[in-house]
Amino acid sequence: WPNKDDFDNFRSLFGILAGAAVISGIFVVYNTVTTMVRRETEQIGVLKAIGARRRHIARSYLTTAALFGLVATVIGSVLGILLTNALIGAVASSLMAADPGFRIPPGVLAVAAVVGIGGTMLAAVPATLWATRLPVREALEARGIQAAAGRTRLDRALARVGFLSRSSQIGLRSAAP
Repeated sequence: WPNKDDFDNFRSLFGILAGAAVISGIFVVYNTVTTMVRRETEQIGVLKAIGARRRHIARSYLTTAALFGLVATVIGSVLGILLTNALIGAVASSLMAADPGFRIPPGVLAVAAVVGIGGTMLAAVPATLWATRLPVREALEARGIQAAAGRTRLDRALARVGFLSRSSQIGLRSAAP
């Protein structure tokens, strides 16, 4: 049929644009989850200090990534279907004087769901692994919570105040410069 080569070139362009969008989306998710984990270093340390296991922390971040992926997949699929149908309709009517109609290909939706949610979760794995391997002490010290007990003379002297309860001693030592 006439202008088939032009139409095939146009379809190839869509494939390239879709691939670039997926790759940049994976980078965005990777950076977002990495930033989120780095900003929550103290909370990860506190969770580990009170007994959270690696799987709890991993489940938390991977669930968050899956929800990001689900929302983005739904929004991206709806917008992609609308944009693609509009562009294909415009190209088909101008090049072939035909009306292709509105279509929703189920195979494309299935691939979008797998790539959208699965790719998002895969992009979150490096930051999640870093969060699960983070030692408690390092996590707490990263935000300024340091085990400075007994390092200064004043702190050692306040620790020996015998007429105060243990919790009062800790409060007094925390308030001291």
